Amino acid sequence: MKKVLLLFLVLVLVACKESPESIIEKNIELRGGKANFDKIKNVFMVMSINSMGMELPVKIYIIRPSSMRTEVNFGGQELVTILLPDTAIALLDNNVTPLPSQAITEMRQNLDNQLNYLRSELMNYTEKGGKLAGVTQEKFLGKEAHKFKITYPDGSTSYVFVDKSSYLNLGTRTEKMVEGQKLETETRYSDYRKTEGFFIPFKTEVYNGKNLLARVTIDTLAINKPIDPNLFRW
Repeated sequence: MKKVLLLFLVLVLVACKESPESIIEKNIELRGGKANFDKIKNVFMVMSINSMGMELPVKIYIIRPSSMRTEVNFGGQELVTILLPDTAIALLDNNVTPLPSQAITEMRQNLDNQLNYLRSELMNYTEKGGKLAGVTQEKFLGKEAHKFKITYPDGSTSYVFVDKSSYLNLGTRTEKMVEGQKLETETRYSDYRKTEGFFIPFKTEVYNGKNLLARVTIDTLAINKPIDPNLFRW
């Protein structure tokens, strides 16, 4: 009788345990869902970036899939970069500088990173060649979390932490080799707000160990509002 009861309890525990696929699905849908994300055409953000003691106001205009304008103010001087499908330029003091291919590649990655404010990182990791290497349980900033380990073709590894109670992203820990040295960064998300059907973290902090590298606060966010096409001309 005891063996039967023990077997029953084991079966109940197994049945109650969520699969990684189920957790990912809940996480993605809670953040806004793929169908909703695919409807995004334009994004406008005003941010404040605090890094190395400097407070930098930033404006970002995105027209999907591959155009982005960024305006950064450095002590009264404004640096503008414009990314188009086939080229990119930097504009400073009315001087236009075409950017090299490496810079264009980095700008395309940055465009994709900006869109991560509107979606879960678990939504598109396979598109980047990522593979799920395991799911464990771990506390992240004092909260019980599902810890997803994802490996990428470039050798980097990301650990995505999803709150067990809310299914929101708590943060991501990334490890990669840079010039023979292991570089670890940790990104923490907070101040989630419901905007246009998306749960979006309005505050993001990036750490290297205990050192705060940058704090990003979203001040203004508009989705699918008209953007003046002249902003992408020079």
